[in-house]
Amino acid sequence: MCREPLWDFGVTDASAPRTFQHTFTLENVSRHSVRVAGVKSMCGCIGTLDHPNTIAPGVTANVTVNVNVAGPPGRFSRTVEVELEQPSRRMLQLSINGTVRADATIYPTPATVDFGRLAVSDKKVRQVRLSRYDGRAVQISEIESTGSPVSVIGIKALDEQRSTLEVTLEYNGADAVLGRADLPVPRLSFERP
Repeated sequence: MCREPLWDFGVTDASAPRTFQHTFTLENVSRHSVRVAGVKSMCGCIGTLDHPNTIAPGVTANVTVNVNVAGPPGRFSRTVEVELEQPSRRMLQLSINGTVRADATIYPTPATVDFGRLAVSDKKVRQVRLSRYDGRAVQISEIESTGSPVSVIGIKALDEQRSTLEVTLEYNGADAVLGRADLPVPRLSFERP
């Protein structure tokens, strides 16, 4: 059993992804040794550092987890499952909760823009959305696309508050270098509220 199966890391800002480490203490209150068959999470944001193979009767053992907290604001809630064999198999659930606070961070959707396979003469257009976690207006103060075959050809507000903008990017193959490459993209400067 675990006397404290719930851990709350508190509040962290959306703009400051953090890695927390926490140790859950398991205690064997039975008269038999308990085998720990495994520790897993369905989220890639949680990793286990170590766990015991067996817990003797009346003994405690630690399960240490690293939690990478990032992403949109709101409640963060994840579960770690400890698979125990004592003499029958059962799952012990450990919960990790907290809050990601909204701030002025601007995030793109999608995070990367894929223009696909390109020929020198190609022109392709892709859209990316820029949003703020706190819901306030996104203000672009400058666009710089020097030396890039990718340029901004349009910006459109998707909501009345201007908290989400759709930026249209165009790839112009006439300005490109041949070969496989990560293309430089226009640099956008934003005004702080």
